[in-house]
Amino acid sequence: MTRKKLLILAFVVVYSLILTACGNSEVSSSGDSGEKFPDETIKILVGYEPGGGTDTGARILARELSEYFDVDVVVENKPGGSGVVAMTELINANANGYTIGFSPNGPLTLQPNYGQTTYDYNAAVPISQVGSVDFFLAVHKDAPWDNIESFIKDVQNNPGKFSYGMPGAGSIGEIAMKSLAEETGIDMKKVPFQGGTPTRTALLAKDVEAVAINEDSLIPFAESGELKILMNFGQKKFDSLPDIPTANEKGYDINLQIGFTLFGPKELPNEIRDTIDEAVRNIMEDKSIQEEFEKIGLPPIYQNAEKTKRIIEEEYLSNKEVIENNKE
Repeated sequence: MTRKKLLILAFVVVYSLILTACGNSEVSSSGDSGEKFPDETIKILVGYEPGGGTDTGARILARELSEYFDVDVVVENKPGGSGVVAMTELINANANGYTIGFSPNGPLTLQPNYGQTTYDYNAAVPISQVGSVDFFLAVHKDAPWDNIESFIKDVQNNPGKFSYGMPGAGSIGEIAMKSLAEETGIDMKKVPFQGGTPTRTALLAKDVEAVAINEDSLIPFAESGELKILMNFGQKKFDSLPDIPTANEKGYDINLQIGFTLFGPKELPNEIRDTIDEAVRNIMEDKSIQEEFEKIGLPPIYQNAEKTKRIIEEEYLSNKEVIENNKE
């Protein structure tokens, strides 16, 4: 074989090797060569009991993410500590994207303000916000109060007699009632429960006289006449219940709502975060999915990862101010 032919053959072999290497060097969203994210089961941690709005919202997302990624997506309930138990586990999970969490922002924007967490408000990685809810003050249908004025007057005249339920100590419900107490002087016993569902159940059973919980736990029961909503601590108006007054409308300087967000562990790679965020954005653009979230009382308000990160910080600082102003 001539020298010229040998050189040509060598060039062809080297070129082929380069092409093969390029073909095998594609880096997936997991950051590992030759691997594609996701290619195994994804677990969504939920820090509240099954049946509530958080759990139901997580299961909608699990179903749709499973279809989008063509992998199994399961929900695992880890109630306790107003969502802190699940959030702690999530933050310390392997940051490979196969353990994520769905939660109201409270475990990050509220609980760290009380110094009762092992993590800071920015420890988890926000992936996507999917909704935002207001908090209501509600009573049983048989309660003697038909409006917020009569409720406040009766409670003022009977300090310490009545109790209210809330979805966990240090929850937005407790902050709402502390704010109301600061403005009106009411004195009620607080009873924490593990999430919105057991809180609402206690009210239906008349174990407490009132509750301060998020809208998704109350609207269906108010529409059926089983409960009466006296006031919205937030700002939204509802077509099915147009007569519910807001705290601002009643002259109280209170405006509380909370976002519901998909989170990842600390140090979750941006590539994986963005892959999941893109999937959530596509899912939340579907009108039928938006209607599902509306039906469970979780109005769909999608925000991307960067915007959600800013929302978390703003909620944290706002809640910090409320807590400091209402220290016992």
